[in-house]
Amino acid sequence: MNDLPREIIVHILSFLDIKSLIQISYVSRFYHALSDDRLKWIKLCLTDPICQPLVQSAMLKEDLLSFKIDAKSLYQSLQANDVNKIRELLFSTDIREFALYAPFYERNVPNFFPRAGDDKRTLYLTEDAAKESTLNAVKVKHWLKVRIAVEKDKFEGLYSDQKLQSQQAALPMPIIAK
Repeated sequence: MNDLPREIIVHILSFLDIKSLIQISYVSRFYHALSDDRLKWIKLCLTDPICQPLVQSAMLKEDLLSFKIDAKSLYQSLQANDVNKIRELLFSTDIREFALYAPFYERNVPNFFPRAGDDKRTLYLTEDAAKESTLNAVKVKHWLKVRIAVEKDKFEGLYSDQKLQSQQAALPMPIIAK
């Protein structure tokens, strides 16, 4: 194994799952350094304040841990704010499910505020974005996290504006518990 170039060993290690990668890191310092490199990028994606909102709303934790999405590429794309690269990484198909925030108002709110059954509803990428942009945010009883399918071509608007106009609001949307 010492005769193989480092790049080939890293490529071979890319086929391992997290558990096997951790086990191989105990073999020697050399393998520890190689395996630690992949785990470092996953940890950065899961903990960095710039990455966390997208990782949580796009429900990427499982994809990162199973190496379906390259953590290093995702982290670097988020740091560079490269929307096209992020879209390429997230959307293997034309639609991806996101967990977005929606306001749930108290009962005595006037009729001009959105209701759960309205045809159009604004959904937000993060709870902070929802609190900043929602009218009469003081009257919001709960911030519901709802699962909704987002089309590939609407992702750029969602990512840059931190919100999305949903036409699916009249349909029952599955609520995700925190």
